[in-house]
Amino acid sequence: MIGKATCAAVATSAAVLLLVGLAVAQPKGDTVSLKGEVIDLWCYLEGGDHGAEHAKCGVECAKAGNPIGVLDSAGTLTSLQVSRTTSRLKRCC
Repeated sequence: MIGKATCAAVATSAAVLLLVGLAVAQPKGDTVSLKGEVIDLWCYLEGGDHGAEHAKCGVECAKAGNPIGVLDSAGTLTSLQVSRTTSRLKRCC
């Protein structure tokens, strides 16, 4: 039978390993703020689609795993997400 001290030691070790893993996995770099329109990259790069009339499609494409970005008022596009679940972009609308 496993004693209480052994269980406590195993639980403590697991907790320490979890905390170390979380500390190491933190993103590096500066925090930035972006202001602009959130767009799905597939539709924007293929046909320039964006704006209020394209919002529903953009949401569907993002849910499908397509990468999204922020388009600012100067026309600068910043990629926010890279899909890791799909190997190819999907046309969603």
